[in-house]
Amino acid sequence: MSKQAKKKRILPLVFFLLSLVILAGLFLKFSPRWQEYAQQRQLTEDNRRAKIMLSAWQRQKDGLPDFLLRELPVAKDARLRPFYRLRYRLTRRLVACRQALATAAKMAELTLAEKTVTRRGERRHVFTFAAGTGLPLVEIEVIEITAPVVSLVIDDLGYDRGQAFRKLLELSFPLSVSVIPGLRYSEEAARRADQAGHEVIVHMPMETVDGRLLLSGSVRLMAEMSAVEIKEQFRLAFKQVPMARGMNNHQGSRVTADERMMGLVLKELKARGCFFLDSRTTKYTVCATLAKKTGLPFAERSVFLDNQDYLDAIEQQLVKLEKKALAGKNPVGLGHLRGNTVEALARFVPRMQAKGIRLVFVSEVLNY
Repeated sequence: MSKQAKKKRILPLVFFLLSLVILAGLFLKFSPRWQEYAQQRQLTEDNRRAKIMLSAWQRQKDGLPDFLLRELPVAKDARLRPFYRLRYRLTRRLVACRQALATAAKMAELTLAEKTVTRRGERRHVFTFAAGTGLPLVEIEVIEITAPVVSLVIDDLGYDRGQAFRKLLELSFPLSVSVIPGLRYSEEAARRADQAGHEVIVHMPMETVDGRLLLSGSVRLMAEMSAVEIKEQFRLAFKQVPMARGMNNHQGSRVTADERMMGLVLKELKARGCFFLDSRTTKYTVCATLAKKTGLPFAERSVFLDNQDYLDAIEQQLVKLEKKALAGKNPVGLGHLRGNTVEALARFVPRMQAKGIRLVFVSEVLNY
């Protein structure tokens, strides 16, 4: 058989095979299953980029603190669009937040768009990230509070579940509540306060200058403890108050003035993604200085509300808190779970709100 004849026989076969390949390609391209597979591969890549962006943002020094990202939702079903929606409230540092988001988006090769809506006392900034399919991967709503703000913290939950506790749960404005671990009702108090919409933190018993602890609970921090002993006390505390986003000190005039001890305490808090609120039970506290050095989000008590446990005195302290808020100082008022304190809050806070003052959680007035 001549070469020309062979060529004539082979060419139809080649064309036939090419036709099959083209038809198979068209079938796969328009097949629902193939489209789903191709889309899934793209979404997997988008999901990876979204996680890179969030991780990069989390590492930004001037961005939001790590603990705000602790509850990042993760898509359980890979076939679902990997869409994360996060919502935060800020009283400051919007510029730093925007810069951190832009840097993180660049690192993950995502596009960033921002939309702003202004309402009474706040601005809502919606940052949307997209890549690949063009569908939004991450939407972050940052609520910038422009009104004067006050944070109220109520200590000593866990002793009982009496009338003061029940009335506290009925208050409709934002409160941060501090639960002492190791008490009979610690776990129940933390759970019910969390369910009521309040922010929960650990009220950690700490040693005083005279060595006393006016408390019979099993969880405490003593000035001579080692790093291993401190870690164990943290484990016990957060086991009982697992939803806690931060910690403040119960008593602790000796511990909060001890650089070695507080260095270990703040290091452990940072490892857990939590903040620290200094109750300022001593003028010799080193908490603020060490928190700045370690990069831990922190706040300080501005006004004690109920050193004198009667209504008029508590309302006078609330007036001081109000003045600080109107001066733009973002103050933190600290009180205790007592009948008069809860009643004073129920009476006075609506007056604050009528003057345009916003009640926020203590995690919203942190320094970084």
